[in-house]
Amino acid sequence: MPSLSQSLEKKVSTNKRSVEILCVDDDRNLLEIVKMRLESAGYKVYTALLEEDAIDLLHDRLDIGLAILDLQLGNSDGISLMEEIHSFKPGLPVIILTAHGSIESAVEAMKRGAFNYLTKPFDPRELLLQIEKGIEKLDLDSLLAQLSGRLFLSYAREDKNHVENLYRKLKQAGFFPWMDVMDIVPGEVWESSVMRAIKDSDFFLACISQSSVTKRGMIQKEIRTALSTCDTLLDGDIYLIPIRLEECYIPERLSGFQWVDLYAIDGWKRLVTSIREGLKRRAVAASQAREAGGS
Repeated sequence: MPSLSQSLEKKVSTNKRSVEILCVDDDRNLLEIVKMRLESAGYKVYTALLEEDAIDLLHDRLDIGLAILDLQLGNSDGISLMEEIHSFKPGLPVIILTAHGSIESAVEAMKRGAFNYLTKPFDPRELLLQIEKGIEKLDLDSLLAQLSGRLFLSYAREDKNHVENLYRKLKQAGFFPWMDVMDIVPGEVWESSVMRAIKDSDFFLACISQSSVTKRGMIQKEIRTALSTCDTLLDGDIYLIPIRLEECYIPERLSGFQWVDLYAIDGWKRLVTSIREGLKRRAVAASQAREAGGS
């Protein structure tokens, strides 16, 4: 069975040039130069001068897998465009182009989700290198998402709309979330379906709010079941992830787990990082177990 790194290497070598790229800059001449350079390297490239044109392209061209954005876009800016892109294409690698005097803003863009930045004037070879690294990240994210199994979403009814948005965002990122109102087929017994979904899940996402922390009933049974599952796992395994949807206290029995504030600027990024780290640890543990069994 190929390792995770071997699978990734094969996938990158196969898909590297199939990724379509979006370039957005209000400098028409620079756009043409970048497009010519990238097309000569074998990439399919789309360009946009305006933010609204870029959004239309991303909705129309579903194969766009990487974006190159100028930090300054007329009356707009690359950071706000990046965040709008990530609202419906989470995880899309974004490379920010910036002038010398805007490096501090470019660093801020990376904190808010950009893959990397380049300072103008930039070496075309460096741009190509960053694009290849971005595609590798895209492929790794996709591969890990496919390996992730099911992510169970536990929540209070008052938070249904918020958690539905999280469910959709996880799906768009390639994960396989499970939520009762989305995944239980009409006619199924609700409680047994929920318990079976928890049992079959690789991660339990406990969505916490001011409403949920005072709730009795099924949500508490779900958490008890997840805590029981934790007792069967290795110490380093990541399984139960508390997610604060808003400012609220963490229930005592969940306080031993590091939580993520989804409402924070880096909340989504931290959640995805946690899931990936959990997958990597399991892959390492499984590999070590196979090696031990074969020795």
